[in-house]
Amino acid sequence: VPETPSVRCSVDGCAKYKQSNCNGMCRSHFIGTNKNCEESEQTDKSEWHCHLCGKDNDIETKKCSGCTCMRRSEPRVLGMYQCGRCDACMIDECGECSSCLDMHRFGGPYKKKQKCSRRPECSVRGSSSAGTAAVTSPPLTTKKKGVPETPSVRCSVDGCAKYKQSNCNGMCRSHFIGTNKNCEESEQTDKSEWHCHLCGKDNDIETKKCSGCTCMRRSEPRVLGMYQCGRCDACMIDECGECSSCLDMHRFGGPYKKKQKCSRRPECSVRGSSSAGTAAVTSPPLTTKKKGVPETPSV
Repeated sequence: VPETPSVRCSVDGCAKYKQSNCNGMCRSHFIGTNKNCEESEQTDKSEWHCHLCGKDNDIETKKCSGCTCMRRSEPRVLGMYQCGRCDACMIDECGECSSCLDMHRFGGPYKKKQKCSRRPECSVRGSSSAGTAAVTSPPLTTKKKGVPETPSVRCSVDGCAKYKQSNCNGMCRSHFIGTNKNCEESEQTDKSEWHCHLCGKDNDIETKKCSGCTCMRRSEPRVLGMYQCGRCDACMIDECGECSSCLDMHRFGGPYKKKQKCSRRPECSVRGSSSAGTAAVTSPPLTTKKKGVPETPSV
């Protein structure tokens, strides 16, 4: 009969049961013996080691100089397979592999429940305890035939660890708003005339009505939004009050179900999807109406 292995903690005087992946100790003693990670890996460090490319980077830089790895700003939660503070645990998720795309953080269903494939094993609490040795992982450039490569989800500004947002030119919202603040200066300051995007005529800055069509200029700029800067000539065009989109607004007594901008209002020349600038925008004339429908009076 083989001897039954001990199920107690290997620390003398401890009556608790040993846990798996705890080196024959209970969880309390195992966490206590590995607390040196918090001191040795985090305190008085001037640089951090990238386990993917093997380069050492300055502790203040978040992006690795040799690859696309990003360093977290805060440590992870202590777990069974991660100390949360070593260089391996401080590597952030890439956001491009199949494991990352499955996470709730990146809009996935979270069915695989696996860590990022580019994130190395913890150098303190991992099964192999590889230390600072370089961990080999499949590069992101390898892909199956017929499967398009996943684009990067990080902000294109160097050193920024945030994720890029839609319609922000590959940047996060903070950097995109900062780079487009010149609209407030270039489009509004020291202007003597404003351009009508519908008829293409230039009007005096003091006149609110266009001389070539029925467009009106707003007296105050709009609120900064995702698709409008609020201050360019295109955004300063007021609603016509006659199209179907305007008549649906609360401002003109509508139920506000369509939630669309005025059909005569052009796209923002700074933050629009096409950035058409001062090109003339074509829109259906207001005189067109259906047969049998009385014409809406002008507002």
